[in-house]
Amino acid sequence: MVDINAADTGLVKFDGVSFKRKVSEYKILSLGINGEAFIFDDTTLAIELAKRKDLDNYRADYNDRTYLVPADMLTLTKESKNYKVIVHLENFSFGTVGKGIKPLYVSGVYLIKKLK
Repeated sequence: MVDINAADTGLVKFDGVSFKRKVSEYKILSLGINGEAFIFDDTTLAIELAKRKDLDNYRADYNDRTYLVPADMLTLTKESKNYKVIVHLENFSFGTVGKGIKPLYVSGVYLIKKLK
């Protein structure tokens, strides 16, 4: 498990595996594992969530602008021949900017499984 909110200035090594994390200003998450790149675009997730017809079903009782959604709605997965990477977002906020939707804040973890 690797925190997505830390950006590494260099490679971090753990158990013989090199990691490099980055979150761009546009909330695009990227994780490098031993030279393989895994890129997750949170803007696409924000657009998909905003378009859901059932989103109002998840509105929080205490705030009409807060939604409490199931974990599977905040989970992104990418796989290579060597690794399966799951991003589990714990907190994800977005808003409208002009005619578009923009992620504002993201926190969560990468879950990494070595396949070989």
